[in-house]
Amino acid sequence: MSYQCSATTLQHSFRHMGIISRMAVSQEMQTMSDEELAVRVSTNDDKHAFDVLIARYRVRVTALARRMLQSTADDAEDLAQEAFVAAFEKRKSFRSVSEYRPWLYRIVINRCCDKHRARKRRPGSQSLIESVTLVDSASDPLNIMVVDEERTAVLNAIDALPIKYKIVFLLRHSDDLTYEQIALSANIPVNTVKTHLFRARSLLREALVGQKAELSTFDKQDLRGELKP
Repeated sequence: MSYQCSATTLQHSFRHMGIISRMAVSQEMQTMSDEELAVRVSTNDDKHAFDVLIARYRVRVTALARRMLQSTADDAEDLAQEAFVAAFEKRKSFRSVSEYRPWLYRIVINRCCDKHRARKRRPGSQSLIESVTLVDSASDPLNIMVVDEERTAVLNAIDALPIKYKIVFLLRHSDDLTYEQIALSANIPVNTVKTHLFRARSLLREALVGQKAELSTFDKQDLRGELKP
């Protein structure tokens, strides 16, 4: 049975996650790897396999989008929905890659970069640094475990990074991706990943000069927040 995926279908899946397919999805499918599920989606348009992948990555993708763009929770969820729609539309291309997560993250990153470019082109649009204060820090997934001024300063410094450095930093420190996985996700060479990561850390240290906060004392768990599986 083919699965006609649309924004409406995915929105329904998002709103009713935990209900739509828990009974329909077999125990065997729940224990399948991402790659096994993705093959079923790309080969057979398997709806239930795709539901499992959405369930596994919805929170990660939404949180990543929100942190990259300093957007509201609703806007980040909208972008995540768009990314999953695009992922289904591009499902046949998964056959040529070996890992699902970098493949999905590349789609998410491309969507975020498109939004970022559109924001910069709008007259009177705010810079990334200026827009940091628009984020509701109380409900930001990466701020859930932030309990003091020092850690908030680090998170604000991360938000202010140029997007190309922020992408690499978040994928490395929030998801523990390898350099090779980050390279696949961001579509850049491994050496560029290392350079961007070095530059991101340098900028963060510079931003924190004169403040009590230091990267060395920042608990990586705070950065992960709800990005962990």
